Amino acid sequence: MIATDVDGRIEFLNSVAEELTGWTRAEALGKGIAEVFDILDERTRQPGASPVHRALHERTTVTIGSHTILRARSGVERPIEDSAAPIRSADGEVIGAVVVFHDVTRQHEARAAVERARDEALAASRAKDDFLAALSHELRTPLNPALLLASQSSANTQLPEEVRADFATIEKHILLEARLIDDLLDITKIAHGKLSLAVAPVDLAGIICDSLDTVQTDISRKKLKVTLRLNAPNHWVQGDRTRLQQVIWNVLNNAVKFTPPGGCLSIVTRAASPNEVEMEITDTGAGITESELAKLFVPFSQGDHGKNGAHRFGGLGLGLAISRVIVEMHHGRIEARSLGRSQGATITMVLPTLAPERVAPPAAAKGAGRDAGAGHDGRGRGLLLVEDHEATRRTTARLLRARNYDVATAASVAEALEVAATRTFDLVLSDIGLPDGDGLTLMRALAERHQLRGIALSGYGTEQDRARSEESGFVAHLIKPITVHAMEEVLTEFWTKVETAR
Repeated sequence: MIATDVDGRIEFLNSVAEELTGWTRAEALGKGIAEVFDILDERTRQPGASPVHRALHERTTVTIGSHTILRARSGVERPIEDSAAPIRSADGEVIGAVVVFHDVTRQHEARAAVERARDEALAASRAKDDFLAALSHELRTPLNPALLLASQSSANTQLPEEVRADFATIEKHILLEARLIDDLLDITKIAHGKLSLAVAPVDLAGIICDSLDTVQTDISRKKLKVTLRLNAPNHWVQGDRTRLQQVIWNVLNNAVKFTPPGGCLSIVTRAASPNEVEMEITDTGAGITESELAKLFVPFSQGDHGKNGAHRFGGLGLGLAISRVIVEMHHGRIEARSLGRSQGATITMVLPTLAPERVAPPAAAKGAGRDAGAGHDGRGRGLLLVEDHEATRRTTARLLRARNYDVATAASVAEALEVAATRTFDLVLSDIGLPDGDGLTLMRALAERHQLRGIALSGYGTEQDRARSEESGFVAHLIKPITVHAMEEVLTEFWTKVETAR
């Protein structure tokens, strides 16, 4: 504490003020407050306005900012907080001022430590996200040529049935591997609140049947008895078809996985209320204990199913956690019930239904009646394929040429620009990550120089990745690994738009 007269000359310092300023009471008496109470703004390093002079001038209590530094006589600097107030005589006349201040070094250090910890946590989170994105790309890239070949061969009716079945098995397990990669990225999106939906009227009954079809091979292998009763009067909901299929596939896949050979699986829909549809999937499998039910929808949590542990059944413990978020984003709810170990389990999902008058006639299902190359003909169109992964480039080019495309290939930005300058192309298929740049820059250059449009092929598939590819001029964004049927669909859609525009 320092007290001054009405002119701001020091009349008193207590012992703490002596310690912090470096002035003794005897030395400071009669000196101006600014000489002894030497304060700076820590951001600008400029002298701070004296709170004593403000208190005397404004005749009221004033405080200094939180960025004030007190510079002691020895040059030592300390962060302080203070306030100053006028001293009044018995009749109310201002006869001086008093400033009270304290050292807040510890508080500043604690705040700085918290800020450092926050910055480090944010940096670690960004590093983790970057790592997962890079991991996704590196895992997807080698899967791509394998999935292209497997999906081509599994639908090739010229091959023996048992060979086609083998390729179908390879295709299925590559897609499962890709699903695990997607789950890792989805949980990151959820953590940052960036999981988005593309909503439209969708038929839940159709999604259930499609999802059931994807696990049919395992159902047949385990000889499970399946009961399907679509009893709900209204199966139409406003939702994201892909995300809802992800939820139902997760639940069905778990039911099949945890049910022993010869067991039973039941899928039933009913009206939960006049404006809600309920889907209930029940199995006669491993069951869920009470403690496992409590964390069933928690990321990375897996129950101890049987003496060999949860990893006997594989998985990352993310599917149901992601499913719950997706269902809740659809304004629905999902829950699990079980009587315990070996007593089976029931997963119930409830979604709000869409009024019949808001439902458009269902469009023809994509990929219906797919056969290898059926109905798809490149008609000699010029196509520039840019891909630095040799196996993917070679495989994709061969499959496109089999569909009558005139394909030229490039493995880098420079090579692609050189090839594009020598001949005319109708379309570009380009990877995003290239050794001497990126596909986004390449697409902008090709669009500007040759008025080309393109389809992105990438191991990166976040919403930001899609948005960036669209901004660069790509009309579609395919995420590796892709099936030959997905490639055909996006090409057919592109040429249809081109023909319509003419």
